[in-house]
Order: sequence, then structure tokens, then C-alpha cells
Amino acid sequence: MLQLMTDINKCDMHIHTCFSDGEDSPEEAIMWARNCGMECVAITDHDDVRGLKRAEAQAEKLGMIFHSGIELSTDFKGIKLHILGYDIDTKDEALKKACAVAAARRVNRNKKLVEVLNKTYGLTWEEVKAETTSEYVGRPHMAKALVKKGLADDVRDAFKKIFSKPEIASVKKENMSAEEAINIIKGAGGTPVLAHPGKIRKIGEKGSEEFFENVEKIILELSQMGLEGLECIHKDHSEQEADSFMKMAQKLNLLITRGSDHH
Repeated sequence: MLQLMTDINKCDMHIHTCFSDGEDSPEEAIMWARNCGMECVAITDHDDVRGLKRAEAQAEKLGMIFHSGIELSTDFKGIKLHILGYDIDTKDEALKKACAVAAARRVNRNKKLVEVLNKTYGLTWEEVKAETTSEYVGRPHMAKALVKKGLADDVRDAFKKIFSKPEIASVKKENMSAEEAINIIKGAGGTPVLAHPGKIRKIGEKGSEEFFENVEKIILELSQMGLEGLECIHKDHSEQEADSFMKMAQKLNLLITRGSDHH
């Protein structure tokens, strides 16, 4: 079972590095967290664990508590959910295979997506690759390239204005099921936690009674599959949302975590 510090405000359990869609090296990401006053951290790159050893070494130098982590993109009844896994065995064969499959699926999605963006906006693969410092390429890098071309004000605007268009939104990456992700994480000795429930789409207007009711139903089903925690405090959660999610977690006896989702 994942052990967290008593003071949740000194924990950041959701940080990305250049091994997925973050800009910082593992060492820089840990230093950033330390400068923010964190004493307990986890690196949770998308479908990738290659930055964990370097991050752990940096955390050890700084006297910080470190948890190995990962973030898996999943599908739950047509709804996209992100499942975080903590204290995982990075050598676990099923986990390594899942990462390889996810990476292959991302490459296939990227190829199709850039083809569509090229036809509509003249975006090239070279322009996208220029926005990343590693092998990982994702939609955020495409968004940055679109911003650089003057087609959007910022990354958030690019996702809202461009990636929401039907012909672009229809190009999706095939994801594992939420249950499969939970089983993979637990099989690797880890603790599965649902990331940023406030960002779940297709379940009602954000912040509405319908939305919270549907979130709770999803969390209940996931907990029956083996989910052990809920990321209640997140930069995209309002105080009201964080409070509601903490009550849900307490009701279902789930761990409560905090994450900046730093990129």
C-alpha cells in the first residue's frame, strides 16, 4: 500500500518529464518540486518509466521521499480515464509490454493526426519534432507547433479551437481498458489511483450535480475493480471539486492524493 506524508501539501504525486510530454529532465523536474517546497514526489510519465532511476537519484540527493510512478491512458465505457500507478516494479514484464504497446499505438495515432493537421493547417512532422527534446511525441507538441505557426494563442487555445474539430478529434489513440490498467499496476506491485476526476468528459456539465453523481458512479465501479486511490487535489480542480472528491474517497476508503500535473 502506498504510504504518503501526513502533510499532503508537501506531496506532489503527478509530475511529468521529457520522457513523456514534459519539458524538464528528470533531475530538473525533481529540483522544480523541491523549489516548490515538496518533500514527497512521484514521476508519472505517460506509458514510460525510463526517467524514474534518474529522478530517484536526484530525489535521494535532496533528501526527498520518492515514489516510482506511471500514468496510463484508458478507456472506460467510451470515456477516457487516466490511471496513475505508484511504487511499481519497473521490471515487471506485463508493465513493460503495456508500455511498448501504448507507445506503438501513439506512433500510429501521431502519424494519422499529423497527416490531417498537415492538410488543414500545413503542419509538418519536422515542426512537431522541433517541439520535443526526446523520442516522445504527443498532442501537446503538435499544439505547441500550431501556436508557433500563429494558429492558436497558446496550447490550451489550440486544444479548444483546433483539436476539438470533428475531423481532428476523431483521430484517437486506442487505449487499454481501465480494468486492464488497474490489473497491470497491481500486478507490478503498485497502487492504482484515478487521476484528475474533475477533467473527465462526457458525463455532464463540469461542476453540476449530474457530473458529480456520474464521477462517483465511475469511482465506485473502478474501486470494485481494484482502484485504491483518487487524485482529489489537482491544479484544474476548484476547492469545491477537491472537497467533493475527498468526500467520495473517504466514503469508499480510497487514498487521497495531490498532484500538480507539472509538464
